[in-house]
Amino acid sequence: MEDFGFEAFPERIGVLKHLRYLLFSNYAKIKRLPKSLFKLQNLQALAVTGEGLEELPKDVRHMISLRFLFLTTQQKRLPEGGIGCLECLQTLFIADCENLENLCEDMQGLKSLRRLVIAACDSLISLPKSIKCLTTMEELSIISCEKLDLMTIEEEKEEKLQPLSSSLRIVMFEELPATLVLPEQLLQGSVESLQTFIITYCPNIREMPDCIGNLNQLQNLEITRCPSLSKRCRRGT
Repeated sequence: MEDFGFEAFPERIGVLKHLRYLLFSNYAKIKRLPKSLFKLQNLQALAVTGEGLEELPKDVRHMISLRFLFLTTQQKRLPEGGIGCLECLQTLFIADCENLENLCEDMQGLKSLRRLVIAACDSLISLPKSIKCLTTMEELSIISCEKLDLMTIEEEKEEKLQPLSSSLRIVMFEELPATLVLPEQLLQGSVESLQTFIITYCPNIREMPDCIGNLNQLQNLEITRCPSLSKRCRRGT
């Protein structure tokens, strides 16, 4: 389909009132979501891959039935009042966002989120503290984020310690060279739920949080290509 034909199609997509699944693939090269898209009140899954959007507009908050979102964007920051308003969202993938430095601060609005995956966002420097409010989250995967320091979610010492989640079952960290220490709060709230904990290609992490010994449900602990950490986590020590 020629470019002018494709552009005309998205602008009229709002008439597809019963549409539930929508994918803009690498070949679409879409830079902006058409305004008509936000009229799709029944849309449950939206994926935008490839070069990514110039920005994700706040109007995404009107997609009240959205349960799955795969997002690639060129912007530096996800604004408040957008994704954070999607109360039905269960799965969120944020991937290949080379310019993204910060996520939205109002993630506490994601009251149904079960799975969060952040991958290949090399400019990402921090996670919002509101991520600790995702008490329904079961899986957290953070992969290939070169500048991200996980300690940014840790509260100051004088502040009251707040656990990240009470329902985490799977946690995976891969290729996070800027992270030196794993935050205590990341695991403390999930001592009765965490079953799988994977750390790989994180060469500068040297120690585990003290609460690692309290993870009563832990079944699978994998530490790979983490030379400093591996020495301290040998069997029997």
